[in-house]
This record gives sequence, C-alpha cells and structure tokens, in this order.
Amino acid sequence: MARSLFSGRADQRPHFPGAPALYRGLHQGGNPLFFVSSSPWNLHDLLEETFDHYGLPERVTFLRDWGISDQEILPTDNIEHKLALLRQITAFFPDLPFLLIGDSGQQDPEIYTRFIRENPGRVLAVYIRDVSPDPRRDAAVQALGTSGVPLLLASDSLGMARDAAARGWLDAAVLTEIEADQGKTPLGAGVA
Repeated sequence: MARSLFSGRADQRPHFPGAPALYRGLHQGGNPLFFVSSSPWNLHDLLEETFDHYGLPERVTFLRDWGISDQEILPTDNIEHKLALLRQITAFFPDLPFLLIGDSGQQDPEIYTRFIRENPGRVLAVYIRDVSPDPRRDAAVQALGTSGVPLLLASDSLGMARDAAARGWLDAAVLTEIEADQGKTPLGAGVA
C-alpha cells in the first residue's frame, strides 16, 4: 500500500467517477476550492499532477508536515491538523459560506462536527462520501447529522451532484456530465 501511495504516475492514480466534474461545477462562478488533507507535503507534486490529469479546477491544496517532532514520531492526529487549516481558511474569508466535502473513512465527520459548532452559520451543507464498511464510523456520521447543517451521506459523486443541483449550486449540464461519468469504472478505490 505504501508503495502505491508514494509512487506511481498521476495518470495511474485512482479517482472517484464524477468527482472532477462535481468540483468543476461547484467552482463555477468563482467559488474558491480548497483541498485540506493529512497527506504529507512530499506528495504535493504527485497530487497536483493527479488533480490536473483528471481536470480538477484551480485550487489551493493544504497538506501537512510528516516527521519526528517533540510531540510525535509520525503525525497521528488528523482532527487538530485539519481543524487548524479550516480555521485559517475561514478567517481569511470571513464572509464566505462553505460547503464541506469529505469521506467516512477517517475523521472528516468528527472534524466537520466540531468546525460547524465553532462556526455557526458558516457551513451551507456537508457531503460525506460513504467509503467505510466499518459500522463504528456510523456514529460519527450520525453525530454530524445533529449539527443543524444539511448532511448528505452519499455513495458516489452523483448523489452529491443531485443535491447540489437541487439547491441551485450546480448547473444541469454539469449534472448530466456527472451522470455520464458515473457509469465509468474507476482505476480503483481512491480520491480525486
């Protein structure tokens, strides 16, 4: 697994069908796009090449330092890292509402629950891609559902796109593109 994470070509990295079109559609009209990840900075070039290969729009990518520190040998706390970055982004854009998109596999539901409680009125909705078969993750998603912000737990990009289109955040043409792309087989389970 580590070999596939740290090596390989951008055009061979897996992606979620429909995700690039979803992000392009949400980016229309000048909406900024931020990727907040716990991946190490030494993957930045590979990630950016992958994002470009799949046609993701202009974005700002936030990663993290990996290495030995006085607190830990390798970073283990995704929550505080991602929360700190979300706080910085929202401080820089004090009047901008946010749509948060994450997945159920790690700690995005816990992070988003805390962030919403700290920033009432800043988050329009949350989309969580259901990628974890672990039933223990369900409790975190359920807690996020009580945050007072619309939550969509989706198995694919199409579910997110349909909700975004219903809310007026996505053009019908983009929804059609995502529907067409959704039928394609990805290279494997992964992110884009």
